[in-house]
Amino acid sequence: MSNFLHSDRKTERTVNTLRTKSIFASLPDAVKAELANGARRLKFADGTIVQHRGDVSSNFFSIAKGQIKVGRYDEHGEMQAIFILGEGDSFGEMGCLGSFPQIADAEAVGDAELIEISEKKFIAALLASPALSRHVMQVLSLQLQEAMENLLIYQKMPTHLRLARALLLMCDDRGAPVDLLIRHQELAELMGVSRMSIAKTLAQLEQLKFIRRGYRQITVTDTDAMKQWMLIQMAL
Repeated sequence: MSNFLHSDRKTERTVNTLRTKSIFASLPDAVKAELANGARRLKFADGTIVQHRGDVSSNFFSIAKGQIKVGRYDEHGEMQAIFILGEGDSFGEMGCLGSFPQIADAEAVGDAELIEISEKKFIAALLASPALSRHVMQVLSLQLQEAMENLLIYQKMPTHLRLARALLLMCDDRGAPVDLLIRHQELAELMGVSRMSIAKTLAQLEQLKFIRRGYRQITVTDTDAMKQWMLIQMAL
């Protein structure tokens, strides 16, 4: 998962909206170091498009700093985010492994720095180690299972429960308080609702003292209480 940054006052973290690790993040440290050795490092400003759906690229990216939201732009140029990735995570591996155009758009959330991982080195590492190849297949299977689970859950959950669940997932079982570096707009894109709806729902969660809203971040102040509230709500 994404790295944590520590301070004396509270815990801060870059957001990751996936429970399953990305392929690069799940690799052994020695393999990650070898793949990153000599790789290009690219910097992107907030809001910069990193990847277009349909781009043909044999390489993929690991996030060294910042966050990347991945999704699709609609006909009006609005992003519908599918997930947000943080430091240590990666994206674009599917196109690399399958040798087909990228299936999603990607945009920097805040300033970001990426490491471009070579397809040649990645494939060579997989061919040299059957155990590593099997590991990558297991990660891909877990990602598919998570996608199916989220699809089924999100079809049934109202917005306030989906948002609470997403925030808890971003906390990654860390003890509260946890500062999540995410903006209202990104949450609206992830939930597939308007920013006004997100603001209203966040106000409700804040009134219940589960969260506290701040500039470009949300602090989850009581994860245990929010989990219990979710269970009660889902049973009604």
